[in-house]
Amino acid sequence: MATATGSAAAAQPAGLEFAVSYPVSPSSVPLDGRVILLLSRDLTREPRTHVEANEPLAAPYLFGLNVEGMAPGSIAVLNDNAFGWPAAHLSAIPSGDYFAQAVLNRYETFHLADGAR
Repeated sequence: MATATGSAAAAQPAGLEFAVSYPVSPSSVPLDGRVILLLSRDLTREPRTHVEANEPLAAPYLFGLNVEGMAPGSIAVLNDNAFGWPAAHLSAIPSGDYFAQAVLNRYETFHLADGAR
């Protein structure tokens, strides 16, 4: 479970950013993965429930950021540098009210015998 804070309606487009963190309860150790921020205009259900493989045009706005060694309570900031779809940047989303949800897609890190990852 990740927590996102930010405002799509109140911020100026160039300064829009979201700070994402997670508590100790899911994991007390740092995690590697990809933080995915979903923004939806449908305020009645979680944005992650809108993502359908065969309905890409009905999907919410998606933005991602890779994290390595993200510790509980630390903050990952998603801003205009985060990769996005269908808008390439957070500053490109239309102003309005959005349901924001952040998900941490945890990666498993494997250490090979030759020292490579």
